[in-house]
Amino acid sequence: PDIPPLHFEDSEIEEIRESLPALPRELKSQYGSLGLDEANVRQLIDQPRLREMFDAVHDKTGDAKRASSLVLTQLLGFLNANDKPISEGPDADAILELVSKIDDGTISGNSAKDVLAKMVETGKNASSIIEEEGMQQISDESEIEELVEKAIAENPKAVESFKSGKEAALGAIVGWVMKESKGQADPAKVNEILKKRIG
Repeated sequence: PDIPPLHFEDSEIEEIRESLPALPRELKSQYGSLGLDEANVRQLIDQPRLREMFDAVHDKTGDAKRASSLVLTQLLGFLNANDKPISEGPDADAILELVSKIDDGTISGNSAKDVLAKMVETGKNASSIIEEEGMQQISDESEIEELVEKAIAENPKAVESFKSGKEAALGAIVGWVMKESKGQADPAKVNEILKKRIG
């Protein structure tokens, strides 16, 4: 059959080009330039769902190392531990919600690992788990001050060591507060209040 020649505008050609999926070599170069190692790059090329999650976290945070840790180390680790395929794990939106909860101070980075583990186990979203488990970070200064006072009273040796110039002793007192608050106290605020009290 006689097919008339097709004519495309440059803008149409560009639009089609942009809609095509990236080739493996382009992805390899793109992810390699972010400082990811060969094994991580290969995982992202081979597994589109993983790539979608990594890209979402990286686009939101601008931090490839953080995206890699969250998606390729923690998430994959929890999926493997639960014998679940990636398709049964949280999707990109669920992971982004978790990132928002860390960034807005709702939960600490440490608590986030527990939340992610429960997201994989239960299929629930971050907000539900945080609420059900009572995992909200304690940022209220008066609550933290109470914990700090208790820590000072319970750890006189560490307090003396810190006052005599041993910076590391502060870590022991902060650790006590974190343990007492089940990891929910905001560590930066604990540090700040402790230094004011005994510094």
